[in-house]
Amino acid sequence: MHSTGWAWCKCCNMMQRFIVLCCLSAIVPWKALPDDLDARFPVRGLSIAAPPVAQVERFARFIRRDLAARRVNTLILRVDFNFAYDTHRAIDLIPKDVVICDWHYERAEPTPAYFALKGFNVVSCPWKNPSSAAQQVRDIVRLRDQSNRVVSARALGVVQTVWSGAHSFLNAYQRFVEDPDRDPTGKSEAACFMRTFASEP
Repeated sequence: MHSTGWAWCKCCNMMQRFIVLCCLSAIVPWKALPDDLDARFPVRGLSIAAPPVAQVERFARFIRRDLAARRVNTLILRVDFNFAYDTHRAIDLIPKDVVICDWHYERAEPTPAYFALKGFNVVSCPWKNPSSAAQQVRDIVRLRDQSNRVVSARALGVVQTVWSGAHSFLNAYQRFVEDPDRDPTGKSEAACFMRTFASEP
């Protein structure tokens, strides 16, 4: 296993946190999604760079209006420190309270099952490939549906990652909002986000 296929991070204290998790209330129901979505797919997240000050209000509107409507319930605001880890041989040394963010950007490698069997909670993390993201969603659902209760509970869901920054992502996403017929199969973060949280990925 190569270290580029996954990464892990544990929060040590408030001053040293690499990511900030914020649970969002799904205050605007989206009827196209199944009623049992929370039970089948507990984590539906977005990982994105923290917006600059000038974009905070716009980003807050996006959270209230669009993330809630799509029943996205976890937001990871990313602050990049360019850390590099060479930890792929230390899988059995990692504390089991660490949540694995299993990043696969071009192919939907079935490694969430590996991490779940190793005793870790895991989320699958796409980037900008909509077809790969759809497969990652299906893989997590299948892992939850076909595993025993203990392993199934470790497959938490999917977190869409965004590496371009909040401003450019929101601009690209807005184009999809303004043109609902836009083809969401091209490779882009916004297209991947649309496909990841579609009612039928």
